Amino acid sequence: MIEQRNACGCLKYDDNVKKLYKKAFPKNERIPFPVLHLIALWKKTDFTSYYKNGTFCGLSYSFIFSDFVYLFFLAVDENMRGTGLGSEILDIIKKKYDGKCIVLNAEVPDDKADNSRQRVSRIKFYEKNGFKDAECGYKDISGEYVTLYSGYEFPYGSFCLICNSYPAKFYGTKAGY
Repeated sequence: MIEQRNACGCLKYDDNVKKLYKKAFPKNERIPFPVLHLIALWKKTDFTSYYKNGTFCGLSYSFIFSDFVYLFFLAVDENMRGTGLGSEILDIIKKKYDGKCIVLNAEVPDDKADNSRQRVSRIKFYEKNGFKDAECGYKDISGEYVTLYSGYEFPYGSFCLICNSYPAKFYGTKAGY
């Protein structure tokens, strides 16, 4: 059984979360951790850490909107990958937000990229877990992404509106191209 904990209390956070966040995501894709922590104090943000038998195993960071949940970050400790924990965490998220579409982005496959196999592997992982290609381009200052969704109809209009809003433009975000 996986235990969920708020990864961001009022003024504290779990050191395991910060370490995994820094290790799992390249610097150009990360939001500075103090900013991430501050945003997580907003009630429409879900920053969760996951524990299996008392051992830290992963994190998720989501933004909650009226018609969808934007799963911004999902990571499993590298020593625990391939054990089904990522799928278990996705199932927890889907159950937690039953009735809402879950939307996420994964790097576009690119044979020339250093992490080419990882990119393909990530997309296959999400497809195995019921995610479908939204056929909605997404890019920001860190790169170009495939948008995937699970569950209900992809909220194209809402997603593009949010991603192309003023605060998002700070990060060079463009969706729906």
